Amino acid sequence: MKYLALLLVSILIFSCKTTAPSLKVDNKIIAGDVVADNVDLTTKPGDDFFQFANGGWLKAHPIPASESNWGIGRVLQEDIYVKMRQVSEDAAKKNATLGSV
Repeated sequence: MKYLALLLVSILIFSCKTTAPSLKVDNKIIAGDVVADNVDLTTKPGDDFFQFANGGWLKAHPIPASESNWGIGRVLQEDIYVKMRQVSEDAAKKNATLGSV
């Protein structure tokens, strides 16, 4: 029983995967996540940390003229609305009986 528990714990530990954030360090790219992918490496963090941390995002996602502000939350919200609309339209096309799943 003790060996079985040890075997299960070992399997769990070795099956876990970790990912490092994506960041260029000394011109080497470290594989990524959305935050590290949007770092502005042209700015030194000691000079302007906000630009360093958010510059890549700001360059790739400018505020639309129709909006007073814009951020990742709004981008995700827009994406969710588009997906929800598509699900609803697909369901409406099926002409299922009223009350059915």
